[in-house]
Amino acid sequence: FEPGHSWADGELALQVSSSDDDGLGVAFRFNSPEHYYVWSMDRQRRFHILGKKQGDTYETLAKNTATYVPNQWYDVRVVLDGAKITVYVDGQKDLEATDKTFAEGTIALYSWGCAGAKFRNVRWTPK
Repeated sequence: FEPGHSWADGELALQVSSSDDDGLGVAFRFNSPEHYYVWSMDRQRRFHILGKKQGDTYETLAKNTATYVPNQWYDVRVVLDGAKITVYVDGQKDLEATDKTFAEGTIALYSWGCAGAKFRNVRWTPK
């Protein structure tokens, strides 16, 4: 991992946990605070979401009604292959979408109102 380095295709793997109940996840193909994809899980609102932020607009690319258990570590893998984005949680496919807006970028850890967010073992493997 090199801060500020830009990647295109490959696999992002990390572990996430929270003692809170709000949103936590990871942003990827991050180009600026206004241009990125994000995968997030939210216990309070009962969803996992794969989204895109472009300027002032957020777009939901995929969503489900999954939640998370506080203080449990989750293995998250984000596989980027061209326009195809696939997210796995604990080895199971969680969400998938196809979008070609952002071809490359860096990564950013994501938390929304989640005071108890924890991240570890962040790894990037290029394709």
